[in-house]
Amino acid sequence: MRTNLLIIVSLCFMLIGCNKADNYEKLTIEQAEKVLKKNAKNPESCKISEMETAYKQDSICVVRFTGTGENSFGGSASSRYEFVMLSRNMNTDKQITLCMLNDLEEEESVLRKYKTADVSRMSKNPESIKTKEDSIYSYCAYAVVMHTNRFTCVKELTKDKDILEALNESGI
Repeated sequence: MRTNLLIIVSLCFMLIGCNKADNYEKLTIEQAEKVLKKNAKNPESCKISEMETAYKQDSICVVRFTGTGENSFGGSASSRYEFVMLSRNMNTDKQITLCMLNDLEEEESVLRKYKTADVSRMSKNPESIKTKEDSIYSYCAYAVVMHTNRFTCVKELTKDKDILEALNESGI
């Protein structure tokens, strides 16, 4: 009887954890579409295809897709993209969500770069990196912030009032 109860409780926790990651994945895909259209020469011509999730956890998601649309010359252009979205202090009033759009024809995938990076040097507190998931999160956070011209704060998913006020004051 105890074993059955333990199995049921474990399954419930697994399902709850999967549901959070799935919701975060959906939010990431929605945000990727918004960011691609925001950066497009002609947002109405933007199309996304071949969407795939490269990595997901409850506070980080990396998706890859092909984006096509009208270029500056009026012709059609297509490129393979990677979109990284991560949140800190999830589900609190201090939540901050950042994202980055990466053109894979111009730059290597953050997940490929992660494989060769020394993640402990990128963290303020190297002891906090206990698992592979922790190190992927730390590396992606570092990569997002280092791409100052390609990362943005996701206002609708950021709940930290001080950050939002600073963004509004700076015109972002």
